[in-house]
Amino acid sequence: MYGPLRLLYGLPSRRKKSRPETLQLKIKRTEESEWEYVPVVQERYPFLITFPYFEAPGALTGTDESDAAGPVTSRLWVRGASPHHDFQELLQSLAQELRVHSLMPESKAEVSAFCSLLAKIALSYIAADIGVSAQRSRLAQIALGEDLTNCMHYIGSVATDEPPSGLLHEVSLARHHRNDSIVVRIRLLAKLGTPTYFVVLPSNIAKA
Repeated sequence: MYGPLRLLYGLPSRRKKSRPETLQLKIKRTEESEWEYVPVVQERYPFLITFPYFEAPGALTGTDESDAAGPVTSRLWVRGASPHHDFQELLQSLAQELRVHSLMPESKAEVSAFCSLLAKIALSYIAADIGVSAQRSRLAQIALGEDLTNCMHYIGSVATDEPPSGLLHEVSLARHHRNDSIVVRIRLLAKLGTPTYFVVLPSNIAKA
């Protein structure tokens, strides 16, 4: 999930290897032929940005933690993106240049890593905003990727499409009206109309 974004926007990476000049694009030369891969220069590659949709966090719906799911999703938010071209025009142009019948841009959703990222953002935000440390909490285990079992008890999202925001990213803190839980609201790349995520603080942190 993160690799395409780093390449698309030229973001820094911790990897020592230099970034590839070309990326593999899945194509079909004729209607009857098999799918295959061809190299396309990075500047012309049709990137897909992918985010998982989740149900509401179990901590907010009354679900027992032992019954909550691990890092899984049944639906993805997917949008095409290109730094220099209209996405649909880019697809048409590439099909003509490569003289192929079909193109199939691909992406993958690393849901476990994404849940860990959300937990890291939430922990950092509560430490900065309200001075609460949660180094030994259940959220810390999720953030470190040590144990994501039942992590959907603490993590969830809005399950419907949302309009784009005027902000690039959105992070805020609120208390849930039903059980007074502290919730961190996170929306990454909000300008693109991405899903809103919620991370619920464990009760022992919320009462600290």
